[in-house]
Amino acid sequence: MKIEKYMKFKFITVIVCLLFLLVPITSQEIDSLSSEVIIKNNGTLEIHDLLNISLTDDSVIYLNIIPVYDLVIKSKYNNLNYSYSTDTLSIDISNISLDNNTLSLEIIYLTDYFTNKDGDQWNVSYFPLFKEEISNLKLTFPKLTEISDLSVDISNVNIENNQFVLNLEDISELDASYTINAQKLKKDRKSIIPFIILIIIILIGGGLFYYFKLKPKKKKQSNNNLLLGLNENEQKIIKLLLKDNGVSQKKIAFRLFLPKGTISRNIQKLETKGYVEIKKYGVTNKVFLGKIFKK
Repeated sequence: MKIEKYMKFKFITVIVCLLFLLVPITSQEIDSLSSEVIIKNNGTLEIHDLLNISLTDDSVIYLNIIPVYDLVIKSKYNNLNYSYSTDTLSIDISNISLDNNTLSLEIIYLTDYFTNKDGDQWNVSYFPLFKEEISNLKLTFPKLTEISDLSVDISNVNIENNQFVLNLEDISELDASYTINAQKLKKDRKSIIPFIILIIIILIGGGLFYYFKLKPKKKKQSNNNLLLGLNENEQKIIKLLLKDNGVSQKKIAFRLFLPKGTISRNIQKLETKGYVEIKKYGVTNKVFLGKIFKK
């Protein structure tokens, strides 16, 4: 049943591609074509065609294309306008000046038209357009691919990192069946997790080290600096209040062994400067540190 489904898919694909090939290219000739087919994990083909095209005096180029769901053209001409339908690509060259009537460009197709999936196995039947002009084809399979069937002999083919460089002189179609080793892919992903965790730990550790060790700390203003410019008795009063804030003037005089008049005069000076505040509690005046220390 699976074989019949695959053969049916292959037969339909062959018929459609042959119909494309029967439609001639008008008004231009392809001098050379290099193609690369990148097979994605989801079965999508990303096809890169590098073309050199000899042109006539027409202002629009028409090229046959394969059925795609996205197409991009890369060229040195920024004002190259193009549009495409199911089987035709139109390129407007009326606003550009070509070198030797030759246009070099890269066409990138995205298509899932040539692939189908049967269980865990992907089947690819790709029929390149303009087979006669292709000088080489590069075929790249997904990572960790296990190829069960390939329609070309790979014994004399250069294989590197799952990339096959094929000579298309005798190849009219390309059939391949492959599976992706999901268990190994999952294992490889798990092996990366400890490395990612290590990187995160290093970043967090480095951030904490910078914050606590290297980050410049704000210097707190020393109380000794605030006492600069005060006379000896004023400094004694402030130092006493730093230890016991909210003391009555009577207690300050008693603790400092200074006359009450001396204490009263110095406290008034300190109040004027903003160093202390005097608050009345009944018949007693209590002295507190002022707004300078609150800042």
